[in-house]
Amino acid sequence: MPAALFDLRPSRNLYKLIYIIYSLLICSLVFSDIALPVLILLILSCLISFYIILQQQNDWKKLVWDQKTAWNMVAKNLQVYPVALLPNTFCSHYLIILNFSVFLKDKNIKKSLVILPDSMIKKDFKHLRIYLLNCGK
Repeated sequence: MPAALFDLRPSRNLYKLIYIIYSLLICSLVFSDIALPVLILLILSCLISFYIILQQQNDWKKLVWDQKTAWNMVAKNLQVYPVALLPNTFCSHYLIILNFSVFLKDKNIKKSLVILPDSMIKKDFKHLRIYLLNCGK
């Protein structure tokens, strides 16, 4: 079986969900009885964390799997990183959460990749989901 290449793109549905959650959080802060300086700090921290979350969604551009069950991730700077799929990966019809251990030069770090159906071509999403359900975990 040849290597499978999955092109990843940012999910608009995930952005909408995060936007709704943060909007509700900021509205609840505005209508609470918190002192104005504390309220401003909390709203600024919410906006900064919202920005950071949106930036982290674009870290990975491609997911590569070959017949030897070896996984590789291609970052947005086009560097290829070998990764190991962790057993706590979650897979359903509408959501895939891939948990990886990324092998860097001097250490391993754990990364999660949230994939919604609009994050990749529908056929690729289906193939990835079927692989994970059958033999990936």
